[in-house]
Amino acid sequence: MEKVLVIGGGSWGTALCKILSDAGNPVTWYMRSERACAEFNATGSNYKYLPGCKLDTEKVHAIHSFHAHAELADVLVVAVPAAFAEQSLPLVQKERLKDKIVISAAKGMLPDNDRTLTEYLEFEWGLPPDKLFFIGGPCHAEEAAEEKRSYLTLAGNDPSTGERLAALFRNSYISCHYHSELRVVEYAAVLKNIYALGMGIAQGLGYGDNFQAVMAANAWREAERFLNRTFPYSPINLNDSACLGDLLVTCYSIHSRNRRFGNLIAAGNPPAHIIHDMQMVAEGYYAVKSFCERHGNALNEMPVVNCVYAVLYEGADPRASFRALEPRLI
Repeated sequence: MEKVLVIGGGSWGTALCKILSDAGNPVTWYMRSERACAEFNATGSNYKYLPGCKLDTEKVHAIHSFHAHAELADVLVVAVPAAFAEQSLPLVQKERLKDKIVISAAKGMLPDNDRTLTEYLEFEWGLPPDKLFFIGGPCHAEEAAEEKRSYLTLAGNDPSTGERLAALFRNSYISCHYHSELRVVEYAAVLKNIYALGMGIAQGLGYGDNFQAVMAANAWREAERFLNRTFPYSPINLNDSACLGDLLVTCYSIHSRNRRFGNLIAAGNPPAHIIHDMQMVAEGYYAVKSFCERHGNALNEMPVVNCVYAVLYEGADPRASFRALEPRLI
């Protein structure tokens, strides 16, 4: 049996702990907040993020001290937002990670180096690529917490290990499938958060379902163009639920924090105020900046990404920006 350590005390970390433990796995859960850690061990609930979600404390044990538990774990699941992942990584000594499997649950890019988490661990930390994996949706934490039928995707470079790890997440309400294209699935997750934020802006500006459907279709078309050119030898079908399905649920779900963030932008709220007031992190806000800084040469063919970036980081007026976007959509 794998010894699993989940890092991150937010809603996604909570949901993953529930999914893993309901599949019969013992889980150690690192939470930064000592108070939340003690509260969970006493009650089985993470009241700040998913108050209605009850976990079995005989299977899930929360910890506040880190190193000894990390060294004993076989699998580390990093369930912190990408924007803050780099701050969490020093908790683990590099040399201690090289023999462990690391699963990233961060659907964004690290703002200080404009890489995804698995790219950072491979190219900056020197971790073996066959030990790195990514876990994504389409799956919202809130629905997994309610045990609604949901689907996960585990992507990585080692099929035999990947199939074994995917089984850790399967239970009565969760299906988990393995994909061999780590970078494609990971970048699709980055882009879908950017597009969901844009959809939230559109909805907040009063655009209806007709426009949003066309915008979603155009967004995925430009994502496909980018992914096919960046990863030309990938055999993955980009219309799989791992990619297109994840885009759709993030763009349209009431649980989407990125869509909610966009709504608040359209209402005239400054990003700094939204970040302060929201309990959860909207990965798309940080991801669009990193993506544009790293892949600026692709932006001429990505008008939706360009529009979101201009509104969030160049001070562009949302309504004027979307008016300018309208004729570019087909």
